[in-house]
Amino acid sequence: MTDHSPAGLPAMDVRAGRLMAVAAALAALLLPGCGAARRDEAEPAPTAVRVALAAPASARQGVSASGTAAYERQSTLSFRVGGVISCLTVDMGSRIRVGQPLARIAGTDIQQQLASRDAELARATRTLARLEALAQSGSVASAAVQDQRDTVEQARAAAAAARYDQQSATLVSPFSGVVLERLSQLGETVGAGQAILRVADYDSPLVIRVPLAERDAEGIAIGTPAEVRFEGRQALPGRVAKSQPLVDGATGTRMVEVRLPSGGHGQSGAIASVRFPSSAAPAQPSLAAVPAEAFVPRSGREGGVFTVGANGRARFVRLRLIRFEADDAVVAGLSPGTRVVTAGAGYLKDGDPVLVAGGN
Repeated sequence: MTDHSPAGLPAMDVRAGRLMAVAAALAALLLPGCGAARRDEAEPAPTAVRVALAAPASARQGVSASGTAAYERQSTLSFRVGGVISCLTVDMGSRIRVGQPLARIAGTDIQQQLASRDAELARATRTLARLEALAQSGSVASAAVQDQRDTVEQARAAAAAARYDQQSATLVSPFSGVVLERLSQLGETVGAGQAILRVADYDSPLVIRVPLAERDAEGIAIGTPAEVRFEGRQALPGRVAKSQPLVDGATGTRMVEVRLPSGGHGQSGAIASVRFPSSAAPAQPSLAAVPAEAFVPRSGREGGVFTVGANGRARFVRLRLIRFEADDAVVAGLSPGTRVVTAGAGYLKDGDPVLVAGGN
């Protein structure tokens, strides 16, 4: 066989060069196809979703909530000192008058303590008188007399505290009214501050304490009218008497107190539904209602919805949640008629391909 290799080059080197050239050409042909395959593998499969149209929402809506009724003048009574209840003269529903003794605890220890404190005060007072007489003749320094005066004042304060404890061993009614609840029994050993009776002034108005979300409470001022309804009864007119300025850190709500007119029907402790008129709610521009499942929360009231673009991809639109109404979320910043993702919204990321499986 005739060797046609260039002069001076071994035949094996020529063959190796030709093989490398062919391999490079094949690699150039295959690279575009491999790159496309990798892109196809990275592209996620379309997510099946359902969509719905955002509906118009009124910018001014009434606010409704539930609250607990209580008499405006209502107190829970307890003893300042602990002991055994030796006298309990009232029960639930008993009518009471201001200053009436309602309960008493056994006072043997309290009486002994008062007697001891009075005796100490008497001794200190006699000693002071003796020292003052000696001081006049110069037998006692004036500093010793002053020290004894301080001792007398301390003994007098201790005796006053013991006398107050003795008075605290008897519960008296702070007003005329009714016993709402008896929380302890005769002969029971109770601690200082333990609730014994809950009483109310029947002549004081009934108030409904309603916790409201901060945004709902913003437009509700003192004097705002409200409609109060107890279960099975007709609606009653009321007005806002108090509005707590601080937000409860645990619940995120502000307490609003609605007062019913005197003679309003209702019972302390009952649950009432309260509706504030539309004029009490702050106006909000560009509101739309979407199914609650379409709203994707981010932080606090911030969040958004996914819309479906013409390219078949999801687009996240940031919005602010105003409130929930039944099965809808009312949001600000979305035009009514916008097509939003409902089922499947929680699985999407911005730019994901979607496949609309149902809805509008």
